[in-house]
Amino acid sequence: MNDRVPITRDFNLNYPIEDIKKSIELICSKSNKQFVVKNKNDVFNSYTLTLVGGLIILNPNFQLKKISENETNLVITCNFREGNTISSNEVLDKFFNLVGMSLAGETIDENVVKGNKAGCFTIIIGILGLSSSLIYYIVS
Repeated sequence: MNDRVPITRDFNLNYPIEDIKKSIELICSKSNKQFVVKNKNDVFNSYTLTLVGGLIILNPNFQLKKISENETNLVITCNFREGNTISSNEVLDKFFNLVGMSLAGETIDENVVKGNKAGCFTIIIGILGLSSSLIYYIVS
């Protein structure tokens, strides 16, 4: 049984291909390993990235194709496990939002990329810490 769900996004951007490449690399460099360029091929204008969001790890493939001087086609393909579709799409959407911000001329730094990372994982760790303290107190 195939438990992988493929996702493909295909759209045109009204930006030169070089600007999009710079934005992808800028976001990855400012992300503190949350977004990493795993593989890059300048001849084929393709990237394989690792995108981390909480417990979700995605490895999407980005294929850029120059349509004109100021228009680029972007095709993203990614497989992820069934049941994580919402979270996986949120990770992809966060990356796309950052690319859009960069292309629009907004300043991208570590704080912008980081955003608010205190999510479920932080809450779970906090609950586990409190639980273990309570158990230790009761036992002793």
